[in-house]
Amino acid sequence: MKSIITTFMAMLFIAITLPMSAQDNSRLQKQAKSHLQDYAKNYQLSPKDVGEYIITDEYTSKGITHTYFRQSHQGIEVFGANAAVHSANGQVISSNNDFIPALETRIQKSTASLSAIEAVENLAKEKGYAAKSDLRLLEQKSGIRNSSLTLSGGNISRSDIPVRLVYQKTSNGSIALAWN
Repeated sequence: MKSIITTFMAMLFIAITLPMSAQDNSRLQKQAKSHLQDYAKNYQLSPKDVGEYIITDEYTSKGITHTYFRQSHQGIEVFGANAAVHSANGQVISSNNDFIPALETRIQKSTASLSAIEAVENLAKEKGYAAKSDLRLLEQKSGIRNSSLTLSGGNISRSDIPVRLVYQKTSNGSIALAWN
């Protein structure tokens, strides 16, 4: 009987605190998003530059909530364009932002210069693997620009190779589509 009461009390506690935790996370996430938009000008970012992003991670440790963002454009992530907002007791205590200013105007082309197979073969060759790879497309996930594919491992990998389109900053500062 005692274990039934203990189990019931534990379930009741979880049922009561879980919605509060979800509401708190939602409030903290809104606060982090608001901070990202409010301080955009400090990083020479336009509202459009901070208008599209994904949240890559969020957690609370030792009373500090850490929310991590990655800039995106038309649903495709921008490699290396990350931001973070750290808050405690309802106040932002620290943030950093590596989003790319004027992103849309810096995009050179709307297609990648190599196919996914060509990109993986070039990387394999650069790393010293056999020139003939026998890669083939196994899966193409539908979505924005068919941006996520799975290739066979061919003779360069024991496992299938997941690839996805990302925007990548080039050496001249422009932005290009690339396979990751």
